[in-house]
Amino acid sequence: MRDRGMQASTSQHKRYRYLRVEGCVFDRKVKGAIPLVLYWSNKRKDNVTVANSRSRQEQENAGSYKYVRVEGYVYKNKRPGTVPLWLYWYGKRSDNATVASNKGIVDQKKTKGMQRVRVEGYVYPASRC
Repeated sequence: MRDRGMQASTSQHKRYRYLRVEGCVFDRKVKGAIPLVLYWSNKRKDNVTVANSRSRQEQENAGSYKYVRVEGYVYKNKRPGTVPLWLYWYGKRSDNATVASNKGIVDQKKTKGMQRVRVEGYVYPASRC
């Protein structure tokens, strides 16, 4: 089985740019794993990557976000050596962030108005990809 890194990017002047690898995702389903799904909103020109069933349902019911693809698989529950994959929301910009790295979490906490929503799943840290 091969792991691959989940990459973080940021929207700046409507352009996305590479920031870092947030954590490791599996490239196929493994026992205890759930799909990490990418959604895109043409209206907002924004994407969101979620795995939690509640988050997926919210995206599908929101109307503006559409399913794009499965990016990989993450554990549904904590396993030894894994870290939480957090979903953040910034209402003023209508922007989402899904992060697992210490740097990603610090960046979200420094953004005034950014709110931690929930754990989407669990991933191995980027150093293990």
